[in-house]
Amino acid sequence: MLWKWYKEDPDQCHYIFGTMHTSSENAYAFATLAEKYISLSTIYAAEMDMDSARKSDVNSHFLLQDGLTLDDLFKPKRLKKIRNVVLKSFGVDLDNFKQHTPFFINNMLAATCVIPSKKDVLDHHLWNYAVLTDKQRTGLETVDEQIDIMHRIPLESQVKSLKSIAGNSSAFRKKIKTLDRQYGSGDVRGLYHSTRKNMGSLRKLMIFDRNVIMTDRMVSLAKSETVFAAVGAAHLYGKSGMLALLQREGYTLRRLRF
Repeated sequence: MLWKWYKEDPDQCHYIFGTMHTSSENAYAFATLAEKYISLSTIYAAEMDMDSARKSDVNSHFLLQDGLTLDDLFKPKRLKKIRNVVLKSFGVDLDNFKQHTPFFINNMLAATCVIPSKKDVLDHHLWNYAVLTDKQRTGLETVDEQIDIMHRIPLESQVKSLKSIAGNSSAFRKKIKTLDRQYGSGDVRGLYHSTRKNMGSLRKLMIFDRNVIMTDRMVSLAKSETVFAAVGAAHLYGKSGMLALLQREGYTLRRLRF
């Protein structure tokens, strides 16, 4: 999940690392390797500046707008059925999250599908490591940009996804566990294709468009700093992936292993 990229001198290089937004054992498979190269860099660039995120009220944006609740999005019998399935399959009571967006709920249910092995999800662990090692820190996207992306996910699409999860919870759990295993084995290609398929019509908004923005900003940072960038692993691979975009900018890439 780790690559170095450079123009002419391999020793004058930068790094891009694919993260996982969980705290499972597989998610931490490459954490030690990442820490080694964070230490060799001058700036750590995550998808989002987590210091800024902690200071802002990000959680409020996971709430439904205009006074809506889940009761307004589903017919009573359907919501009752979904609640029963989610409670039985994931141990989550939707009555406690009626004001939250289906997007938030869907991600919460995904997190329950893998067993946590650490206190922090990998992204937060690496950010905290950059803090401990006194690295400059920034985000390749602003907090407002990430919030805007959440708001642009159609509510109908979020509702459809939650219905699908409740309709076949075992298949959903299998998908999440597959992503977890693919990450742990370093299967960046398989993980990309799995995520791309799962995203459906949202792949342009959630992956492709963001790849261009994050790559441009990462390259801009590299003009004056030694950059270690950490982005979701699904952003790396594919013809529209960040690795391909770096190659089009004239950079050479080398995969780094233990």
